[in-house]
Amino acid sequence: MTAIGTPAFLATTDVRAAGGKGAALHQLVGWGFDVPPFFVVSCDVFGACTADLALQGEPGACRDAIASLAHDAGVKQRLLAIIQQGLATLPKQPVAVRSSARDEDGVNASLAGQHDTFLHVLPEPEAVFEAVIKAWQSLYSERSHSYRRQKGLSNQGLAMAVVVQTLIPSERSWVGFSANVLNRNPHEMLISAAWGLGEGIVSGAVDAAEFVLDGANGTIKTVQHDGQDTMVVPAAPSGVATVPVPAEQHRAAVLSAEEASAIGALLRQAAKQMGVPVDVEGALYDNRLYVLQVRPITSPVSGRQLLWDNSNIVESYAGVTTPLTFSFAMRSYQIVYTLFGRMLGIPHHVGEERERTAQSYLGLIQGRVYYNLLTWYESLSLMPGFSFSRGAMEGMMGVQESFEYKRKPVASQWERWTKEFPHVVGMVVRILWYFATVDRLVARFDAHIARNLSERATEDYRGWESARLVDLLEHQINDVTRRWQAPIMTDTGAMICYAVLAKLCKRWISTDQSLQNDLLSGEGGIESTEPTRHLMQLAAQLQAHEGAREAVQHSPAAFFERLESDPTLVGVRETLNDWLIRYGDRCMNELKLEEPSLRENPGFVAVMLRNYVQMPELGKPNPIEASIRQSAQGRVDEALKGHPLRRWVFDKVLGWTRKHVRNRENLRFARTRMFGVARRIFLAIGEDWVRQGVLRDRQDIFYLTMDEIIAFVDGRSVTRNLQALSDLRRAEFEAFRASEPDERFVTFGLPHTLTRYVGKPAGGPANVADLGPDELAGTPCCPGTVVNVTRLIREPGDDLRLDGEILVTPRTDPGWVTLFPAVSGLLVEKGSILSHSAIVARELGLPTIVGVKGLCAKVNKGQRVKMDGATGRVIILEETT
Repeated sequence: MTAIGTPAFLATTDVRAAGGKGAALHQLVGWGFDVPPFFVVSCDVFGACTADLALQGEPGACRDAIASLAHDAGVKQRLLAIIQQGLATLPKQPVAVRSSARDEDGVNASLAGQHDTFLHVLPEPEAVFEAVIKAWQSLYSERSHSYRRQKGLSNQGLAMAVVVQTLIPSERSWVGFSANVLNRNPHEMLISAAWGLGEGIVSGAVDAAEFVLDGANGTIKTVQHDGQDTMVVPAAPSGVATVPVPAEQHRAAVLSAEEASAIGALLRQAAKQMGVPVDVEGALYDNRLYVLQVRPITSPVSGRQLLWDNSNIVESYAGVTTPLTFSFAMRSYQIVYTLFGRMLGIPHHVGEERERTAQSYLGLIQGRVYYNLLTWYESLSLMPGFSFSRGAMEGMMGVQESFEYKRKPVASQWERWTKEFPHVVGMVVRILWYFATVDRLVARFDAHIARNLSERATEDYRGWESARLVDLLEHQINDVTRRWQAPIMTDTGAMICYAVLAKLCKRWISTDQSLQNDLLSGEGGIESTEPTRHLMQLAAQLQAHEGAREAVQHSPAAFFERLESDPTLVGVRETLNDWLIRYGDRCMNELKLEEPSLRENPGFVAVMLRNYVQMPELGKPNPIEASIRQSAQGRVDEALKGHPLRRWVFDKVLGWTRKHVRNRENLRFARTRMFGVARRIFLAIGEDWVRQGVLRDRQDIFYLTMDEIIAFVDGRSVTRNLQALSDLRRAEFEAFRASEPDERFVTFGLPHTLTRYVGKPAGGPANVADLGPDELAGTPCCPGTVVNVTRLIREPGDDLRLDGEILVTPRTDPGWVTLFPAVSGLLVEKGSILSHSAIVARELGLPTIVGVKGLCAKVNKGQRVKMDGATGRVIILEETT
């Protein structure tokens, strides 16, 4: 339908006179979409009516000038005639009066929401006239003026058309994007849908359902809908109102799969017609799919694709992590995996090409540490057997969803045989050599670490000058991190051997996914359990000493005061001091430099001793772990009876797996001790800078990066005011705590320009299906059925007193192991089958389930639950108030 006017007010039927929104509606009609009837009061009408007004001044004065037109009899009469002519072409039902500025809904600037729209206007000339005048006024609103200034648009020579369109009394409304604007993924489509009129969606007044569709075929990938409480509906006699959503619709699906797919097809067609990604607003009424407006998506989409996942690394770096910790960890990863490439014999030119890649194994998204998985896949693709090693890596990392990474093709068959094949053969020989000599490699590394870190265990860096401290830090990095061959090979060995063991168990013995875990239970000799074992021995001393047993029941401060003042407790005090020197760096969040160690905050130790002292059978061996392993071994013996070759292969793989998993866990303690030394060095630098007036507080050092610290010491810093930089970062990272990105998501373009990081929610294990409303599922790690009340502990600062409950936590790290003896079961929201909590839980025979999605949101009130560590199922039996 062309713009409506009279010769006195409209000299052209050019569709551009209809403004951005009106022009788009004309296009939609031409493309065959179902568009409600409309007419347009054109830009030419606006120009003719305002020709005598001075509209170049302040926005407020311009609005007042336009308002005066309502009292100009000549203008009103002519405008009413245009409106009456247009209304005669529409059905006799309420209309929507929508702004349609000439520069609105453009490719570079949408002006969405900057001008006013009026819904459910009575189809009477006077009512529409008033709405048109108000729409014209909104052309000069403060927000419109500010928007144009920010986008570099001119505020001169503005013109406003107005669309008058039959209002569809939407049962459901939707806004669709032909590209996912949340993560800029051009291969996905995004739909927000809600009950009632679309005003609720575009204004953000209602909780809309969110559908992510496959961009190619329109199938639903994810749906996020927590329920809609209110909706916007037409009010009597005009206007709109916000009312409660009927109870039967509150959590009902707003769109069916067929309806979502139909909208997806519409989005693809509109994007194809426009030639750019589009944003479409529509309505569903009486089983018809209406399109109300279309505009280009002005926010960036597409760009470099990155895949982020924190399934496993969240164990080490939970929650918001400071810049210093991230930069130190990133430097360590870069050194270690460059070293790995050299161990494999990666050619020098390939190493140079991958220098930038080596700096991006990790990312920091809204203060949280993530694996940049595409970098890991790229690195792994350089190794032989990529298709197998990829799955092994995903299993070790706890990645819930595999990614089909495509290796770069070889240029020709000639290059494949003359360059790639010899390189692969050499790499295989190197890997086999390292695996064959791994025991010697581990022993040599252990001896070196013992020499290096034992010198640092009791060293006091307070009073040292910054340059000396930086020299020591660089020495530690070179002397420890650059000798990381043994941990690299044990990591690789554990990854590969565990994956092979899992395949053999499934093929030769049982499809029960817990069998390989049971075979690894009760291994013994795992360093991670040593701090707990020694602490329990100390608790046994306290049990035998009446005064000490009574003292540990009081506050940690009172306990330590008693240790210092009571001469009969000298032996306990000395044993505890030795324990803190040896294991004081093994604490919760031990790899986060900003977290105080047990040396600085030994109150945690006092709480653990209190938990242990009240255990009636303290120190007695746990028969569960041995029985689990024996039972699993019996199943293997029975299944492989009469298959000597299979038995020989299986025993070899099982032995290798046990050795590599044990070594991997033990060598992690070296990393803990290295981070402990680095923490004390950085704090000492902070103290030196406080003395010299660079910082106010030594803790401010954690909001600087490692490179910034070293550059400042060396005189290379580009910023002198490090205190201001630290303050800025502290404020920014505190704000990050208000929201948390998903554990897995994809970004396109610049990651830090996104405001929301959302991805496909991973489901539970494949063998647990059809969960009820009071059930959860995770990955089984250590078998055992436990019925007990739960205790939620999120942070080290929470109340850590435990007495046999089921421990519920978002994640664990090695420092949490001291909690395990005081609980009957372990439920972890994140983590993998080879995560630290899984390995140590199997060692202790503690029934454990990891990767329980939504755990802490649902089990946080001390509920009584039943957990089955063999199947991964959790059932909430009753609420506890």
